[in-house]
Amino acid sequence: MDLLYPLLKLIHVFSMAIWIGAPLLLGRDIRSAIAAGETNSLTNRIDALNRLTLWSGLITFVTGFVLIFVLGGFKAVHPGIHIGLLLTIVLLGISHGMTYPTWRKLKADAFRSEALLGKLSVANGIEHALKLVILVLMVVRQLWG
Repeated sequence: MDLLYPLLKLIHVFSMAIWIGAPLLLGRDIRSAIAAGETNSLTNRIDALNRLTLWSGLITFVTGFVLIFVLGGFKAVHPGIHIGLLLTIVLLGISHGMTYPTWRKLKADAFRSEALLGKLSVANGIEHALKLVILVLMVVRQLWG
């Protein structure tokens, strides 16, 4: 336990930073690439970004779940952690059920559909908002007691 907890927490924080930070400028990147007619490189970049966010999100979820049990189980952690865990499951569902499928349709449509661009923007906005709420639930109580 002496080494396990800090190692898990370090992996958890790093993977969370990637999961939150990597897609922050996605909308701007897509619109800029479309305006410049550079959608081929955009496709490769966003496919890589999707893989990165998928894996960092899963690693964040798994390490967080394991940390709960390292700390003594669900009874040992603050209810904010429970809510954050539930919202993380919702967030992963939104990613797999809305964001990634919309991205695949947009790619297949060669980035011509404004409706799909709007849907992707909404999905990303929901994801960012949920990540902020999760971060507040997980961290704020620990910072200020």
